[in-house]
Amino acid sequence: SHEAGIGPAGASALGRSRRLGSLSALSLSWNRIGPEGMAGLCAGGLPRLECLEADWMNPGARGLDALVASGMASRLRLLHLHDSGLG
Repeated sequence: SHEAGIGPAGASALGRSRRLGSLSALSLSWNRIGPEGMAGLCAGGLPRLECLEADWMNPGARGLDALVASGMASRLRLLHLHDSGLG
């Protein structure tokens, strides 16, 4: 299996981390964080994030709604969403 080990709680912790405020690119591909993890990642900030690789994360519609509602989507210059769980 290619899946990595950051789950929903890990993604939420990344989103809340004050040490990652200057992070501009993040690859979480193969981490099945689901809708809860995507919402947690977006809720915390990451104000300088411009590139999010989210392939095979399975955020589903709820996770993508959280991405848009957070304002993060409007800052992204690059977003990878292969196998986003939208069917």
